[in-house]
Amino acid sequence: MVSRVIKLLAGCAPCQPFSSYANTAKVDETKWALLLQFARLVKETKPDLVTMENVPRLLTARPFKKFLQTLTEEEYNISYGVLNVADYGAPQHRKRLVLMASRIGPAQLPKPTHFGSKNWISVRDSISHLPFLDDGQQCDKDPLHVASTLSSLNKKRIRASRPGGTWRDWPAELVAECHKKESGKRSPGYMEEWSGTNLHRP
Repeated sequence: MVSRVIKLLAGCAPCQPFSSYANTAKVDETKWALLLQFARLVKETKPDLVTMENVPRLLTARPFKKFLQTLTEEEYNISYGVLNVADYGAPQHRKRLVLMASRIGPAQLPKPTHFGSKNWISVRDSISHLPFLDDGQQCDKDPLHVASTLSSLNKKRIRASRPGGTWRDWPAELVAECHKKESGKRSPGYMEEWSGTNLHRP
């Protein structure tokens, strides 16, 4: 019988309990059972390499510390930190907690390739070579270049938006019903959370 060696175990437990969208001062750590199950899988399978990514808020949470303890007990070399994808050539400002662990040598997070805002790639840099599309159209030469069909209401919302802004900048008649509810008022919306729209918008 040939023994099976697992080279890499990659996982990411659901981030909702620790996401900034949760907007709670106290994190409900009972919802993080899947992260502990990931630790169990590490112990049972003992892969050569382990990697995971999650929201930065997890960094200070007790479940993550328990996960690190498991990796240490299983004799993994560990490297982790909060990385910004903009520092790696993505036209977006997005931070994530990234962990790498190895039983076969040192573990090291990748070094930034575009470190610092002066070196970041803009959305214009990334897509300016593509032909202009009206909403609902698809490029004949590039099937991935597609413009979603927009309702007249969403077109008005786009025109009322400003770089780095949120739905709170819109006139009252453009605000979605979900944002008028008490729970929705706490969420700033896509334009602010994905601040690459702010930093990289032409």
